[in-house]
Amino acid sequence: MTLKDVFNAETELEFEGVKYLLKEPTLLHQGQYQAWLEQMALDAITRGRYSRESDREIAIANHSRDCATGLYEWGGELCIKRLMTVNGLAKILEIICRDQGMSERTAIQLVNLEYKKIIATFAAKATSDPKALEAILAALGLPSDFLSSNSQTRHSTTESTTSAV
Repeated sequence: MTLKDVFNAETELEFEGVKYLLKEPTLLHQGQYQAWLEQMALDAITRGRYSRESDREIAIANHSRDCATGLYEWGGELCIKRLMTVNGLAKILEIICRDQGMSERTAIQLVNLEYKKIIATFAAKATSDPKALEAILAALGLPSDFLSSNSQTRHSTTESTTSAV
C-alpha cells in the first residue's frame, strides 16, 4: 500500500455540518507535511537538555543531514508512521482541507471523533481483498459491514451535544 493508494480517490468528510473534500495531496501539500515533520524533529532537539553545547550542535547537524537525505520525505517510513497517529492524520487533513476552511483545531476534533472511521476508509481504498478489509475492521473493533451504506453501526460525523469537550 502506498500513500497514493490511500488518497487516490476523493472522499467527502462531514463534521459539524460542514462537508470537506479529502483529495490526493498535491506536491505543495506533501512539501508542507514534510516541513512540518522536519520542524517537529528540530523542535524536539532544541527542547532537549544537553550536558555540553557540542552535543546540541551534533544533534542539529544530524538533523540537517537527515533532512538532506530525505528522512522526512512524503511517503517515507517516518511519514507513514506519523500519518498513523491522531496528530499526524489531523495535520494532513488540515493541510489538504485548509482551502476549504478547515483549521488545525477542527482537524484534530474530527480525527479524535472519527479516527477509526477514517482509518477504515483509507484501508478500504488500499485493499481490494474483502478478507483483508474485514480483518482490518475487526482489529479496529468495527463490524465487517461498517463501511457499508446499510450499516446500522456507522458513527455520526457530528459531535454529541452531551459530550464533554
